[in-house]
Amino acid sequence: MIMNTAKLLFSLIVFPILVTGQVLNIDDMVIYDQKILDKFYTSTTYIVLDQHIESAYSKKLSESAKEFWTITPFEIIDRATYNTYLKDKTKSFLTREFIAGDKDMISLSLFMGGQKYMEKNGQLMANIKLKHYTATDEEFLFKLPVLLQNIQWRIKMIRESKFTGERDFQSYYLKNKNILHDKKLFILNSYLTNKVENLEEIKKFYKYDVSLVNEDVLADAILTQDTTIAFLSIVAPTKNWGGQTGYYRIYTTDRGETVLSYERAVSNTAPKGVTGHDLKTFNK
Repeated sequence: MIMNTAKLLFSLIVFPILVTGQVLNIDDMVIYDQKILDKFYTSTTYIVLDQHIESAYSKKLSESAKEFWTITPFEIIDRATYNTYLKDKTKSFLTREFIAGDKDMISLSLFMGGQKYMEKNGQLMANIKLKHYTATDEEFLFKLPVLLQNIQWRIKMIRESKFTGERDFQSYYLKNKNILHDKKLFILNSYLTNKVENLEEIKKFYKYDVSLVNEDVLADAILTQDTTIAFLSIVAPTKNWGGQTGYYRIYTTDRGETVLSYERAVSNTAPKGVTGHDLKTFNK
C-alpha cells in the first residue's frame, strides 16, 4: 500500500512536469476553418517589420510585400504598432515575432488578431519556417518573394479546394508530381554535401533537368517569376547536430507553389543538404 501511494505521488508530481515541458508543434496550430478565412479575406493584413526598421530583413520584407502580397489589402507596420493593434479581431497579421513552438526555428506566421494565450491556444492560417536560429537572415532573404506567395497559395488552396488538413496538401503533391518533370530544378551550391559533391553525382540520382546555382541566379529567377524553374529550399541547423530536423521544400519560382514537402533528421550521417536519398525522393 505504501509503495502504491509513493508511485501515485511520484506520477502526480512528475507527469505535469513532462506535459508542461513539451514544446508545442507550431504546425499543429494551423487551422483549416473556412469561417476564419472569410474574416481574413475581409481584413487588412498588417505586415510587421523587424525591431530594426532599417534592417535587411525589414527592407526585403517591405519590398516583397509591395510587389507580391495581393490576397488582401495590407499595411506595413513597426513592432510598436503591432503591439497596439494585436487585440483587434478584425485585423490580420503577418510577422516573424515568436508565436509558439520551437524557439530555435524562426517562422513567418499569418493569423487574425484578438486571440488570447497565443502560445498555447493560437490559431494560425499559415506558418512557414524561415531559418534555424544558427543561420543568418541572408540564408532566406532572397527567397522572401516566393515565401510570401507560398503563404497566399496555401490559403487559396484551403479556401478554393476545401482542404481540411495537411494530408490534402500531400495528396495534391502526389497528384501533381509531374510539375517537376517539366521544370529545371535549381539546387544551391551550398546544399552540396560529402554524400553528393557535384552536379555529376546529383545526376546519378535525379533523373530530370537540374542545375547547381548560386543564390544570385536563384534570386533573379524568383524576381523575374521564371515559369520554367523550381528550386530546393532547406531550413535546418547550420551544424549537423543529431536529433535535429531539416525541413525540405521544393517551390516554383513563379506563384510560390509547393511541389514537394517533407522533413528528415539532420546528422553527420545524413547532413543538411542533398544526399542520394533526398534526390531519389525528388523523383517520386
